[in-house]
Amino acid sequence: MVETLRGIHIFAGLCEGCLENLSSVMQPMSFKAGEEIIKEGETGKSMYMIESGSVEVLKWSGDKQIILAQLDKEEFFGEMALIDIQKRSAGVKAIVDTVLYALTNMDLLHLFERDKKCYCIIILNIARDISRRLRKLDAKYAAISC
Repeated sequence: MVETLRGIHIFAGLCEGCLENLSSVMQPMSFKAGEEIIKEGETGKSMYMIESGSVEVLKWSGDKQIILAQLDKEEFFGEMALIDIQKRSAGVKAIVDTVLYALTNMDLLHLFERDKKCYCIIILNIARDISRRLRKLDAKYAAISC
């Protein structure tokens, strides 16, 4: 499990002990192809790291569901729920049989209480990823607005 975490960029810069602590609280979850993992609009308390498999991030627009992204091994999703404590902005479903590891808001709180440096690194890495995604979205929006 530590090896999996080491490959996920939001855990970059974490010491071995922090990776081991995280791996001890994160439990594997299995989903079959086509199975819903996150429902758009539900309250979220976890983010997920992909151990194996692939997922689609989906958003409803009227009566049509749009694929926003496909995520694969060593990618993650659901992190916004840990930052802004809002309802899920999109849904996620497994494309193929998929194994995930969940990190809950309570796991992060306990990490904050035990190791503020590791907590800060994770939050900073999540913020950087959200910023990268927003820049990418800005570029797409600018391209279609012209």
